[in-house]
Amino acid sequence: MPTGKTERFSEIEATYFDAERNYSADMASTTNQDEAKAVESYWSNAHLAWIQAVNAGLAKQGANVEKAYADLKAANAAVRTARSNAQKLSELLGKLKKASDLALKLVALAA
Repeated sequence: MPTGKTERFSEIEATYFDAERNYSADMASTTNQDEAKAVESYWSNAHLAWIQAVNAGLAKQGANVEKAYADLKAANAAVRTARSNAQKLSELLGKLKKASDLALKLVALAA
């Protein structure tokens, strides 16, 4: 069954809320400028995706939209798992980037 705009928005929102909730701790865990830029990028891309999702209908359908939603849902789960396992920030950064990139992708495809 196809996902609806509510499920899509909720997953995009989960990405942004993770970025917002963990921003200070993530920044405090950085050990160099590249890590700080990566944390900033995660927060800003997640925030942008959330703002765009608020303004978009997210109603377009299609296999590519469903795949983007499933990929984002999996990426957010990977971030939650990594955070609960207290992974080092350096190990977490790739998961954060993937989640925010997929949030932006889902908005672009579903809007």
